[in-house]
Amino acid sequence: MATDRAPRGLLVRLTAPLLAVAASSWIVALVSLEWSFPYCLSQEDGPATAVYGFPLPYTRMSLVSSAVDDFMPHVYLLNVAIVATALLFAARTLRVRPPRRPALTATVAAALLGVQVLLQGAALASGFLNPTMSIGDSSYGLYSELRPVSVGILRINYECTPSRWWFPGGWQHK
Repeated sequence: MATDRAPRGLLVRLTAPLLAVAASSWIVALVSLEWSFPYCLSQEDGPATAVYGFPLPYTRMSLVSSAVDDFMPHVYLLNVAIVATALLFAARTLRVRPPRRPALTATVAAALLGVQVLLQGAALASGFLNPTMSIGDSSYGLYSELRPVSVGILRINYECTPSRWWFPGGWQHK
């Protein structure tokens, strides 16, 4: 039984996922979605710092040092997977054709992903990112209370942005 399609090699099949993961790692790193929580409205017991992450929050400015961020690596990796899946779905839905030169495309994608891995690794190794299981705390803002308030490209504020729209009742001390 003959088919009209030429056989697709492993490189051709892996080019799209590799490109999606590389692109999503840069999208997650560059898109700044700021998240707010009720304590941002009052800050009675001291300052509150900003929380960022796209599509889910994964980093929070540290109160200890402005050069250190609390970082949830498992949520960062989940964000990369979510965005990569969305990119692959969009490419399939829009019927994007495979690249004519898959080896070159795969090499560029691997290089882009490699640079992102090196940047994240350097930030972790130098102490700019402090790995943690959760960026929320029980007293001033649970992870489940975070709500998106603004989006930008590489836009980072140290203080959190209050939101009366999400939290009309403000913050109540627990």
